[in-house]
Amino acid sequence: MIRHWYTCVGEQFARPTEEERLAGVQVGSNVCCTRQMTFQELCCMDFTKLTDYVQEGNSPPFAHANCGMLNVAAAQMPPGDAGAIADNAAAVPGAPVAMVCTTQMASAEIAARGSGGAVSLDAQDCIPVEFAVADLTGTEGQLLLDKRIDYLQSQGLPGNAIPTCNAQVASCPPTSGRGLHCASTTPPTAPCPPNSASAAKLASIGQPMSLAEEARIEDEEAAAPVNQVGADDHPETRSYMATLGQLALMSEEDVRNELGTEMRFTLLRNPHGGESRKVLRMHVEAVTVGDHFVLSGRTKEPGPTRVEVVKGKAELITGSTREALSTSDMVLSTAGRRAGKRRGASLMTMGSFTTMASNAGGNQF
Repeated sequence: MIRHWYTCVGEQFARPTEEERLAGVQVGSNVCCTRQMTFQELCCMDFTKLTDYVQEGNSPPFAHANCGMLNVAAAQMPPGDAGAIADNAAAVPGAPVAMVCTTQMASAEIAARGSGGAVSLDAQDCIPVEFAVADLTGTEGQLLLDKRIDYLQSQGLPGNAIPTCNAQVASCPPTSGRGLHCASTTPPTAPCPPNSASAAKLASIGQPMSLAEEARIEDEEAAAPVNQVGADDHPETRSYMATLGQLALMSEEDVRNELGTEMRFTLLRNPHGGESRKVLRMHVEAVTVGDHFVLSGRTKEPGPTRVEVVKGKAELITGSTREALSTSDMVLSTAGRRAGKRRGASLMTMGSFTTMASNAGGNQF
């Protein structure tokens, strides 16, 4: 009887017509959802395999998905109205989207132990945003864990009293999604650290992480399948991680907000157009915006370094060495910092989830 969280993946909501609204017709979305998870389970979920968690009939730790119809109040409102659902994948019609919801208790499990038939789970709180699936998979779940903190703060819980993965989970069990992920790395990672909210969010509630931990999480983001060369054909939908091109179009104030007070710039680049990706880390000392965008600072290489974007072309300049960059390269250090720039004023919207049949079985790592 404690709060649970789950993620649904499915089609983008259709926008209701005025005639439908007057007739009392509500739009829904066909989705498949992860099982409802406790906070500790979120800490040990393998977000890079989100699609495995939403497939019915899978074995643990991906078991107990439910498919059905998701209905949220924000989807019934005219687009653009305050509180209306925001579609972060609208640039790619037909692309699947992810919705994040929470429930006061494990209602799906309760239903499975009860009638076992088709049920409607009411009183669900859902974030009124249709996220690109890569928002969750590419940032190792930071988005969901950041939103969980926002939600608990909105319920009156002080930031320094909110349980976090780093503080509550020493390591993930070997049978959990994270545990299997850590075992598959070369060399295997042991003990297996949990997922985490973003460094920016943790700092905002007085629970900052170390730079070493930040670097570890960025390395995991760099290795996520969706962040590999050619894996994401639509980087413009990656709303929680800016591209270099997006950063170059921002004002100086926004650039500094994206990089944070520590002015850390971490870029996932594709040197020489090969298949491998590399992480570039820079401590930024100066920012120039406009038609000639420049970040100047220092990396682990000796001497000053610059990243320049001019007329849609980007370069990394270290001494006399120049390396071409792509404006589609992902800026890992901006993950989790963009929540304040989202469309949609409401933190949550009321929703319901209707299943055709309940899946028996308890929650597990």
